[in-house]
Amino acid sequence: MSSDCTSLCASADFRYDTGLKTHKVTYVWAIKNFSFYEAIGDDLKSPTFSAVGDDETIWFLRLYPNGKNEEKDHISFFLTISNDGIRKKAFAKLSIYFLKREMQETPIHNSESEKIDLYDASIPKGAWGWDKFIKKDAHFRNNFLIDDTLTIKCVVIYATPDTVDSTPHDCSNTPLYSNVPECNLTDQFGSLLENHNLADVVLSINGTEYPAHKTILSARSPVFAAMFRHKAKENEENRVYIEDMDEKVVGEMLRYIYTGKCEKLSEFATGLLAAADKYDLVHLKMICAEELYRNLSVENAASVLALADMHGVKELKNAVIKFIVRKPEVVNTDGWKSIRSNFELADEVCLAIARRARIQLVQIWLLTTYRISWIRITNILFNMSSNCISLCGSSSADIRWDTGVKTHEVVYVWTIKNFSFYEAIGDELKSSTFSAVDDNEIKWYLKLYPNGESETKDTIYLYLNLSDDIIHKEAFAKVSVYVLDTHRRQEIFVSSPVDSNTVDKYAMKQGKAKAWGWGVLVKDDDFRDDYLIDDTLTIKCVIVYSTCASNTLISTPHNCNNNARLYPNVPECNLSDQFGLLLENRDFADVILSINGIEYPAHKYILAARSPVFAAMFKYNARENEENRVNIEDMDEKVVGEMLRYIYTGKCGKLTEFATGLLEAADKYDLVHLKMICAEELYKTVSVENAADILALADMHGVEELKKGVIKFIVSKPNEVLDTVGWKNIRSNFELADEVSRAIARQLALKK
Repeated sequence: MSSDCTSLCASADFRYDTGLKTHKVTYVWAIKNFSFYEAIGDDLKSPTFSAVGDDETIWFLRLYPNGKNEEKDHISFFLTISNDGIRKKAFAKLSIYFLKREMQETPIHNSESEKIDLYDASIPKGAWGWDKFIKKDAHFRNNFLIDDTLTIKCVVIYATPDTVDSTPHDCSNTPLYSNVPECNLTDQFGSLLENHNLADVVLSINGTEYPAHKTILSARSPVFAAMFRHKAKENEENRVYIEDMDEKVVGEMLRYIYTGKCEKLSEFATGLLAAADKYDLVHLKMICAEELYRNLSVENAASVLALADMHGVKELKNAVIKFIVRKPEVVNTDGWKSIRSNFELADEVCLAIARRARIQLVQIWLLTTYRISWIRITNILFNMSSNCISLCGSSSADIRWDTGVKTHEVVYVWTIKNFSFYEAIGDELKSSTFSAVDDNEIKWYLKLYPNGESETKDTIYLYLNLSDDIIHKEAFAKVSVYVLDTHRRQEIFVSSPVDSNTVDKYAMKQGKAKAWGWGVLVKDDDFRDDYLIDDTLTIKCVIVYSTCASNTLISTPHNCNNNARLYPNVPECNLSDQFGLLLENRDFADVILSINGIEYPAHKYILAARSPVFAAMFKYNARENEENRVNIEDMDEKVVGEMLRYIYTGKCGKLTEFATGLLEAADKYDLVHLKMICAEELYKTVSVENAADILALADMHGVEELKKGVIKFIVSKPNEVLDTVGWKNIRSNFELADEVSRAIARQLALKK
């Protein structure tokens, strides 16, 4: 998972990624002698093509060099799904590029701006494209026809409804405004400001005068336009007195009005935003807000919030509140003191902080027992926050009692990939069931309607449901829903059913569930800019609930991590380092281990104590015992040296380097612990390239745990592993190859 999503996902008890499996195929079609095809006039059909990893969906392109209908001066172009494939329907988006004469790709139609269409081979209109794809004008012939060859690159991203994908998502960031319009004034206007030619009005600020031009001011500012259009004092006197702004800010504002540029935006962003609001300079207001947003900090957050609230910059205000929620230490700054007098704004921030904090026990107790309003709870929590540390941290208390309803909390993160495809399909989505780690008697699931319900097509609806596979048939719960915001890369509170603080009753009676749901998000431009990351919607649902049952069971949470071990408990080896001295100084050595001319003096009793094989060798009148020499011909001398070091010290300084050879040695001499740690080391390093080799090694030496682990890995990446050189060696082991094949088949059956 990307580091940008850590704050959202780290607190989750369960995380599931739901998404259609998408395929991407890039097809380049070079049409030579294009002018001949124009003369002939027939349509062209490309060879069929399919994505790597999906040979069941087949595509082809169709091009009409003289247009399909009456569009003789245009090329018509269509993408079609072939009837020859197993899958005859797909939802796809299409990008088209032309190769220019400079050998650069030029986008003609980009999938980022195109809707997703249904391609259906069974109906006549199952293809999508453009009747007027591109006009065959001089620009087309000079730039795209290279030696009478038209080269088209087609990128198809598609999905079929019967496929599922669960790969990790990637989070990206976007600016405060998704599209800040460019100002189209030319620098020539700036010369009028500099040389004062034909100036007909003066802006006077604290003794400083700026000659200007009524026409330019009026064209750029509706406020100035109204001022100079009527018989206002400023119009008659040809002088505008400005008393509430700094002269340098006015100078920068004029520079912006005349040139569309702000050379000192960082320095004067605060003053310029106020000026932009006063004179209704929309673009300047936006870029000032963007600059303030980029430089947001704990020290200036309160003052920026007050500024955004005063001048009605809603986007900046919301972003600053989100920042303060994430860094509540802002309330301890000097700037926050000025916010306190603005009761409505202070309450809005405190409400957001309290929602984030989710002080569950106090909230649920107040809500369920007294039904106190949320505003009152916010005031209670905010007033308590500064006092609770000194109260609870005091050592003066003789007795302390904590009273509260036994609650459970479950955090569920649901990543819905390829969201636009689900919108196109229109069906509801149901999450996997989940439960709190300390309560397996209550199970939940979410249901999401990407296109809303009935007539609410522009709103996403989300429902929380009790599963029918539960012991307790009812629960009292408070639900909060968050989504991942791409601006600040953090979780953003969206909504909760009915009221964000109401505890609702969820019940299951006669197989029917009483569910609560709500419209979570309106699918407007802000939704797609802020919450869809690479067409992925990530929802975090926090449920705090109680069954109010006296016999509630508490189970020990199961802690899962990415560093799961092959063996749950590898026993520690209790040999001391002192044994290693015997190997180093060779004192009392009574046997030689000889490997390829290399001799290692050793001690029979140590070898026998550590290895049943050596024990049997030296117990009887074996040749090795009589000659005091053990000849080893099937091992590398360095591996034998490391094996002896392990036998004497219980340590392997070069385990990573010699894991394969040491596992073979451990099996030969029945060194159980060494065999386990070698298998563990190999398991950590399993990859597509070495999986087949490690599988063969594990099978040969009877390491069942390692064998099963590698088979699971191969099942997760069957196409890649089965295409390696190592797998070719496995084929001769019919029994092992059959075992892997059956495991892959079982996994495919489960997916279906």
